[in-house]
Amino acid sequence: DDGPADDARSGGEGERAGDLSVRRGRVAYLRCDGVEHAGGPFPCPRDEALEAAVWSIVDGLAACAGAPSAPGRGDVRLDYRGDAAPAIDWRDTFADDVVRLDAARVLGCLREELAGTRQSLGARRLLVSFRFALE
Repeated sequence: DDGPADDARSGGEGERAGDLSVRRGRVAYLRCDGVEHAGGPFPCPRDEALEAAVWSIVDGLAACAGAPSAPGRGDVRLDYRGDAAPAIDWRDTFADDVVRLDAARVLGCLREELAGTRQSLGARRLLVSFRFALE
């Protein structure tokens, strides 16, 4: 299943607004250049402060006037280069039968606040993906 999952790298329920609410999914650390890698299947260390900040922003998606009005799944990728603001992109690795959220509408709601986030690991490059559903 490519949907949100409850594992060591996922959060709980999001904020409810209107008829839809955010359900948090997994967080994937895709790159973590310049930091010590841990052993095991997840070599990048977690940035819990960053995760908390990003989830707080994503949780507010349903309250945004421009948010998608139909349920679906999304995946936002944040690419941090040192202390700079992240590049913010949409990541689509879902199976063909998965209903996707409108990427432009989601990013339109989230981009400005996400641009204010910073990573705290001291990585030269940190690439993190946040998967969620609007239900």
